Amino acid sequence: MPGLSFADNTSALRSNSAATGTVSDAIANAQTHGYKESNSYFLTLVTGQGNDFSSGGVLSSIVQNVSAQGVLETSNSATHLAIAGNGFFVTSRKPDVQEIEYTRAGHFYPNKRGDLVNVSGNYLQGWRTDENGNVPAGVSISDLASLTTVNVSKVSGLAKATENISLQLNLPSTDPVGEARETVVPVFDSLGARHNLTITWTKTAIAPATWTGSISCPDAPDANITRATAGTPYNGATPLTVVFDGNGQPASFDGVGALEDLVIDWDNAVTNANNTTISLHFGSVGSNEGLTSRAGQFSAPTIDQDGREFGTFRSVNINEDGIVSAIYSNGQELKIARVALANFAAPDRLESQTGNSWIQTDLSGTYVLDLPKAGGLGKIVSNALEKSTVDIAEKMTDLIELQNHYVANTRSISTKKTMFDSLMSIKT
Repeated sequence: MPGLSFADNTSALRSNSAATGTVSDAIANAQTHGYKESNSYFLTLVTGQGNDFSSGGVLSSIVQNVSAQGVLETSNSATHLAIAGNGFFVTSRKPDVQEIEYTRAGHFYPNKRGDLVNVSGNYLQGWRTDENGNVPAGVSISDLASLTTVNVSKVSGLAKATENISLQLNLPSTDPVGEARETVVPVFDSLGARHNLTITWTKTAIAPATWTGSISCPDAPDANITRATAGTPYNGATPLTVVFDGNGQPASFDGVGALEDLVIDWDNAVTNANNTTISLHFGSVGSNEGLTSRAGQFSAPTIDQDGREFGTFRSVNINEDGIVSAIYSNGQELKIARVALANFAAPDRLESQTGNSWIQTDLSGTYVLDLPKAGGLGKIVSNALEKSTVDIAEKMTDLIELQNHYVANTRSISTKKTMFDSLMSIKT
């Protein structure tokens, strides 16, 4: 029986085992975040041509589906990240030496050094930024060599000196000449220390209505609170002067359209802070947005200043553009890094690694590195993780079909063995 062969069924059993392995691996990783299932496909194996049929068998081919998008689920950690769209997080096996791997598993957390690492121990890669979240000029964001490990604790504390003061206040038009009123404005120096500026308003004329404001502070000599350009003090003989029109709106500030910036040279016996320069926004000529002088009471003013006391690191925020911001106890937010994303022409041909990550291969093509939401890359979703792409119901069905296929091939082998035994039992 020249056509009797076990090779075709043997290849079927071998291919069936490989396919069962992919299904079993998928079921085992059904709860692995960022896991991408692989599928097994069967191919015919032809060993002969012509009129006489020659049984060849079957081959199996395992194909990854790395480019599939998994469902995103919420998380209670701000450093848990997911990608909505194309791309991979760039990670390194070591914090200071690049051993690059790519992943969709974004369960990152700060280690004891403040580096963001995932549960596989890989370090998240990105770019350091300026305080506006911009990657510095001259850094090539298309090159892996430009990346560094994202760290969220290199800046332990942060203070912000006051740069702007806005004031809304009514100076009563019914006050007699010589009447004095006070406004206390809190400001912060470059070290995050709070100081109180006192503006003493004095009415000096009824028509046109004129008020002067002498600015003082216990932590700076009067002569050290000056106009930025003129250098003259904002107190004593040269206080700020506001003239109002008949509608109670400012007609001029120090004889012009706006006040000069205020410079405070702090008393070195009190603080070692740098000089503070502050823009004064007390309204504009002909408007009601700042100072007014109308009949009415002198009530609590509306004061807005942008300084902050010294604050310590409290938490991290990562937005959809991949900008990593450190949040401080004083409410200030400092942009410190930008998460990098990479993609490939054929992501399904990446080589899988332990720890739910992949490395580049010749078949995947060279990486393309860019900012999130740029160049066809997806956006970052914080407080979220990407679930496995495995459908348990589908995989259980596949297992049943593969079991039936395996049993059918063993029956075929058993039938062939019976035929072979019958042949061998013929007596001459």
